[in-house]
Amino acid sequence: MRAIITLVALLVICGTAVVAAPPRVLPPGQLPADARLGPLRGEQGDFSFVPATSSDQWQQRSDEVRRILLVSLGLWPVPTRTPLNTVIHGRRDCGDYTLEKVYLESLPGFLVTGNLYRPVGHDGPRPAVLSPHGHFPGGRFQDNGREAVRQQIVRGEERFEDGGRNVVSGAYLAAGKQGNLTVAGDKAASDPDAALRWLLGSED
Repeated sequence: MRAIITLVALLVICGTAVVAAPPRVLPPGQLPADARLGPLRGEQGDFSFVPATSSDQWQQRSDEVRRILLVSLGLWPVPTRTPLNTVIHGRRDCGDYTLEKVYLESLPGFLVTGNLYRPVGHDGPRPAVLSPHGHFPGGRFQDNGREAVRQQIVRGEERFEDGGRNVVSGAYLAAGKQGNLTVAGDKAASDPDAALRWLLGSED
């Protein structure tokens, strides 16, 4: 009788151990071949970039990077390109540059809006700056106020009141005065691809 009880107890213990063991796909201690489980890569790490040695290799790498970006931005497959229907209006002469309002249709009914800075006295093609700004309170309408800028001037943080009151527009003014055609797009409705297509097709 004692032998039977011992045998039953052993069967119960072994059965419990078998049931309690979680199912495994790999042997204990072995991780799946997943790059995400490897060492973390930071800006100081080695990214093992191998420069292309031919135009074919470069084109292949370019296509791969472009596809990765499009997928990560939710733009793959690429939307059908439609007419931009660009409208430029409200021209203001500001001396060595002009300031205009611009909007274009990134998609039918979806408007990309912003400002266009053109240098005066520069005929023919010129460099272009495309800046979809963001992360500033008020964006291109930011105004730090006269008193705040004057305090910055006293501390040596700013030199000119006009540029300090609106840092975003100040950068566009500087680019325009240096001879660049500058498009400052509103962040909320920004579509750099559409703006770039317009710039490439512009006579400026």
